Amino acid sequence: MSSVTRQAFGAGVRGRRASGATAVLEYVADLADQAGVAVQTRAVVGVPAPCILEQANAWAAELIVMGGAGRGFRGQPDMGSAVRQVLEFAQVPVMVALSG
Repeated sequence: MSSVTRQAFGAGVRGRRASGATAVLEYVADLADQAGVAVQTRAVVGVPAPCILEQANAWAAELIVMGGAGRGFRGQPDMGSAVRQVLEFAQVPVMVALSG
């Protein structure tokens, strides 16, 4: 059985944003649980890349998993600046799931 921690915090997380973030995190945690994978999730308010890197350090994460959506020039996959920054500065492996 996986251990799943779901926690939302931060003064800026309110109403629909909080419930939306919580719903996404619960969905992902449920998928991981069904696959027998232990995960921890947390919604954090702030600039994405620094927040992700800080949380990964604080948790002693073994892997960072991120989604990269969108298309750039001529339909090429575009990971976005947050994903690029995490890839550049993370001290652990980063897995990026591109959509589309």
